[in-house]
Amino acid sequence: MNIKAALKYRLYDSKKPILIYYLAIAGLLLLLFTSFMSIKISSGRVNGMEMASAIFLFVFGMNSFKESFRLFMQNGVSRKTVFVSQLLSALIICATMSLIDNIISFLNKIIFTSDRFSYTGLIEQIYGKQGSGISMAILSFVFCFSLNLAFLSLGFLITTLYYRMNKGQKIAVSIGVPALLYVILPVLDTILFKKALSDAFGKLFSFAFGSPFASILSCIILSAVFYCFCWPLIKKAVVRD
Repeated sequence: MNIKAALKYRLYDSKKPILIYYLAIAGLLLLLFTSFMSIKISSGRVNGMEMASAIFLFVFGMNSFKESFRLFMQNGVSRKTVFVSQLLSALIICATMSLIDNIISFLNKIIFTSDRFSYTGLIEQIYGKQGSGISMAILSFVFCFSLNLAFLSLGFLITTLYYRMNKGQKIAVSIGVPALLYVILPVLDTILFKKALSDAFGKLFSFAFGSPFASILSCIILSAVFYCFCWPLIKKAVVRD
């Protein structure tokens, strides 16, 4: 099986969950629209539903390795082909979903545009209006694409890391990382560093995600870093039950 065949398999395998996701989104939007029309409320607003796609792709990425890796290994596919086909499929899926999300956003703005109800896209919700017409549509697409790719690649990195770990390591990481982030670091930051860590993180976050263009660049860099870590993990992975 070459890269083209492996890519076709990955794209075919992704159709069902993506279709189910967009059916759920369509159902939710229909429910919101009918609720706004039937319930007597003074105003209503729908914001940034593109973020749901990023979260979906994070979960999708976390379920994109074990079964496909086992199948590819059984069919004599090289680990390089496994990695490249996953990367290419991620780019195609993220681009496709970003395009669909922007079309949905455009339609929502038409449907929910009135004195009582409105819809705001994710990039407008975070950064405000960044232009109009084609320029805004292109910026929104690139922003959503980079965000989706970062979330998917993070999910894929996590699942490849867990795949390589034994049971004890999985338990240690699952308990240790949340404890470090939500208990140990906040306590140290408050008692020992006098909020210096949180201030530094806030400045770094503002620098990396303070504008749409900075966010796009940061997400692309993060995606590249995540996939760079994925390759050595896949390169030495063995088939497990």
